[in-house]
Amino acid sequence: MVFFAGDVSPAEISTVAPDALVGCAALINYRSKSSTQYELSYVYEAIMTPPNVLDPAGQRRQLLNNFICREAEFRRTIQKREFGVKGFYFCQQNTKTHVCAHASLRMAINSDSSPAAPISNVEINKQLKITPPFTGLQIGQIAEVIKNNTKCEPVVIDCSSTPKSGVLAIVAAYVQSGAIVLLVFSTQHATDHVVTVFGHTRNSDEWHPQAILGYSGPKTAQYYSNSSWIDHFIIHDDNLGPYYTLSSRALEVDPTIAASQIIAIHPFTATVRPLYAETLSAILLSSSLKNVIGLGSGNWFNYITQNNWIYVTRAILIGRVEYQNHLRSSIAHDESKLTEADIALFDCLPDYFWMVEFSLPALFTGNRSKLGDVIVSAVDIGNNSMDRVKALRLPSLVVITDPAGPKHYRVSMTSHSPIFVNQPHDHLW
Repeated sequence: MVFFAGDVSPAEISTVAPDALVGCAALINYRSKSSTQYELSYVYEAIMTPPNVLDPAGQRRQLLNNFICREAEFRRTIQKREFGVKGFYFCQQNTKTHVCAHASLRMAINSDSSPAAPISNVEINKQLKITPPFTGLQIGQIAEVIKNNTKCEPVVIDCSSTPKSGVLAIVAAYVQSGAIVLLVFSTQHATDHVVTVFGHTRNSDEWHPQAILGYSGPKTAQYYSNSSWIDHFIIHDDNLGPYYTLSSRALEVDPTIAASQIIAIHPFTATVRPLYAETLSAILLSSSLKNVIGLGSGNWFNYITQNNWIYVTRAILIGRVEYQNHLRSSIAHDESKLTEADIALFDCLPDYFWMVEFSLPALFTGNRSKLGDVIVSAVDIGNNSMDRVKALRLPSLVVITDPAGPKHYRVSMTSHSPIFVNQPHDHLW
């Protein structure tokens, strides 16, 4: 940790020594020109370990019901000694050479790839060919910096035509897919502000998702979005500090808070939005399950094909190999699991897609389990919506779409199985 104190403001630090502190954990104490006391503090940059608890075995665990999508490994050298630190990068703006968009970009990029030399605000300005002072960055400039410094094509979503509940579901889908999200929003008394979203909390005892008659989807194919149980997003706000929680209800019901842009940093480019993938899956489940009666077997297969349900849906942007590995490691509630021959059925899938997990409220909140997956193309294909559905996995049955018609395969997993998590320690959400 480097502490710096003196007659210099945060706005002047980058001018005096723009890269001198890059890579260190630096806390700057300073005084205003009208004061004699050094009562103000500024975090130039730091690597922050997520809040955690120790289990009985002495292993570090995330807090109950916390989910954090990324915990980067930072390699640092101090006095010729190299060591590793796990955490999430944090920095603050200085309002002159470095505004909130710079800070959010640095926190996202440096935590996403953990480069040996973290990107600085000076480097961002150099890449964009801009000279401070300025009031902010344009969305196109933010996207350009992401393209220049990651292996990702940023997904930029304009929220102006998206319902507030949709904003919540989109952010949740990308964060649960392992993506860091930059959320741009305005409040009643402030212009657009950018925060870095990389996790959420989930309240499995939440009352409103089932009690309030306001499901997603068309009337003929309604569903519960899993995001309804998310009560807060975990964010870094360069104005307020690290590991704050932003109420998801504020995005839905507070008239003074309006999201304007969602920028997701994910290696896969998706032109099909997660809301569309969830709605399409709900339509398929409500209209087609009765068509496969008799093709599968078991209590859970009969339960979902012979009755009408409103399902919980959860869209995850995932690669085929990662999906097959997820299936390979999944053991159902009745101890059944898929064979390698079953998993090989998915070799025909695209390189990446939306995996829309579906479950029932009690299974999802109590067991953290799913009944199966609807595989939806992540890119637009043709004019027929159902052409975007590539596969359906149910207890004991897999359906693969084919130009000549759907193909049905009996498989060995016959019960509900754990939902997907993108990190091994995320068993606590």
